[in-house]
Amino acid sequence: MYTFYICAGLEPATRKRSLERVAEVSQELMPIVDSNQPSLKVVHLPEISGGYFVLADEVTEILFDHLQTAEFSVFFYGELFDNTIAGAANRVAETFKQGGAEAVHRLNGLFSAVIIERLTGRLHLLSDAIGSRTCLYRTTDQGALHISAHDIPLVAAGGLELELDRISVTAALTYDWSIGGRSFLQGIETSDPFTHLTWHKQVLEKSPASTLLGKERLTSLQDPQVEHVIDEMIELLVSSVANIAKDKQGLTIDLTAGLDSRAILAIAMQAVGAKNISARTNGSPRTLDAKVAQKLATNMDIEYGILEPDLETKDKLPEFANAVAFGLNGDFCAKNVWMKHHDKRDLARPHLSGAGGEIFRGFYYPTREISQMIHITPVDAVRKQKFDRSFKLPWASEQDTFGMRERLETILGRLQTISGHPADVLDLYYTHERVAHWGVHQERHPLRFASHSPFKQPQLARLAFRLPPASGAYEYLHAALINRFTPDFTWTLINGESIVLPINASRSNRLKRSLTMSAIKTRKQAYELLPWRMRQRLDNNADIYMANLFSGPLKEYTHDTLLAEDSIALQVLTRDGLVKMLHDHPSLEDYTEEFGLLIVMNSWWRLVKRAKQLAVTTEVTTCVA
Repeated sequence: MYTFYICAGLEPATRKRSLERVAEVSQELMPIVDSNQPSLKVVHLPEISGGYFVLADEVTEILFDHLQTAEFSVFFYGELFDNTIAGAANRVAETFKQGGAEAVHRLNGLFSAVIIERLTGRLHLLSDAIGSRTCLYRTTDQGALHISAHDIPLVAAGGLELELDRISVTAALTYDWSIGGRSFLQGIETSDPFTHLTWHKQVLEKSPASTLLGKERLTSLQDPQVEHVIDEMIELLVSSVANIAKDKQGLTIDLTAGLDSRAILAIAMQAVGAKNISARTNGSPRTLDAKVAQKLATNMDIEYGILEPDLETKDKLPEFANAVAFGLNGDFCAKNVWMKHHDKRDLARPHLSGAGGEIFRGFYYPTREISQMIHITPVDAVRKQKFDRSFKLPWASEQDTFGMRERLETILGRLQTISGHPADVLDLYYTHERVAHWGVHQERHPLRFASHSPFKQPQLARLAFRLPPASGAYEYLHAALINRFTPDFTWTLINGESIVLPINASRSNRLKRSLTMSAIKTRKQAYELLPWRMRQRLDNNADIYMANLFSGPLKEYTHDTLLAEDSIALQVLTRDGLVKMLHDHPSLEDYTEEFGLLIVMNSWWRLVKRAKQLAVTTEVTTCVA
């Protein structure tokens, strides 16, 4: 668990006490995870009339690096993907000195950095080109600047009225995250990978940053350079995994029936070999994921295990919800927190996942016909994914859903200024929204240990955007990885539907795939006709487990939390509609996602209100001299 806070432009006479008091409030409200007590480091920076603090336990302190020289103060949050011996903060300082903010922005990593020019007091806030570790910030009327990854320190700094951003809450309930990475509180802004922020003498200015799209773009899939780009991407993936595993006791990977995990398996096989890989699947042994993963692991001689849902989790869910409410600013679904109770990762074995891999296979493409992609409207393609949820929920105000759609169109409009091709817009949306905001739990989850996805690299994304538009429809990268490093298992089904076969695949493998696909299709069709209660007996996966918790052991807790007088649920949904949702779940309608999100949101709401009380009673100042 961790948090940090950076401030500039405070009242000189009280700035030290103000910074220390925000640290005290944050420490009081930050949940303790696995008995890991956080340590506090406070640094005062008179050149900006402010300073910063870091509050982190022994697991998360590796995310931070600090540097102070006569010329610069650098605060680094995140990670860089290279073999440099020098610390990350030193690397940022040297890069900034040589090429400015844009050169730092182009470093291959997931990070935010605050760079202070000590002689002038000029402060720069910037991030990597994807934006998974962007910061929240707020300014005061007097020009003070407050920065953090979390809402709680920004509220504890005082002077902020607690007004809910209902559009952000509505977006999270519809799309699974607050689009744009916006806070649920009005008055708090989000930095982004398209902009560098500069603060100097109480004035905040914004300047554009480069995008993932470069000038050297291939125009034809028949261009021989396409294969060279794919080779570069594979080399980067394998070398990054080998670097992660360096001096470690092997790797642990998630293995399912999906395409991304199959590609991760291929990368790991090439990087460290089968004997150094431990694979696991979350859920029941009866799921398709577990059956396919078991077969792959056995045939490839890989250590394998299954992590089934732990029934004791129901007693821990409120505690876990409170932790992710703080760590992820309320923007996370409680149905996912059950994993931590039994998923105790060995820090000596880094964990790999395939998160973010869908960018290389057209996640948002509504069609696989590239010739038709030019006619796609990005707004319609994105809304098609989850937008039906906006119609089934009993919204208290139609203005909130209208504002959400307007915000989505604004974001997509901004991406259309980067590229006019609809496929590029959808790929950019996936990268800067789904990966950077919905997928942010991998980088920021307070209940998880070291987890890495080699797909989440800005340099890899830049290479992908050298390929012709809509190339993700052909899944070139995944096909090359699987065919090149695990050729004996290319026939094995992916998600029971499709698989990338090499051009010279044997007739027997093609026949085997065809027969198995037919059997799986028949099974799926029969399964979908079964009533909910019968499904859960056949397939005890994580989603069904959590659905049953909300309607069974945690029914009273869920009911009381969502119908509490001050709940967020009753601010955006009607009471009668919410009561019906609680009654209908899960036999008539599955509301697991919505209940999970609302439970975490309510935990977050209680935390920010407590931070507000402490900030007011202790009179934390944010006035500039």
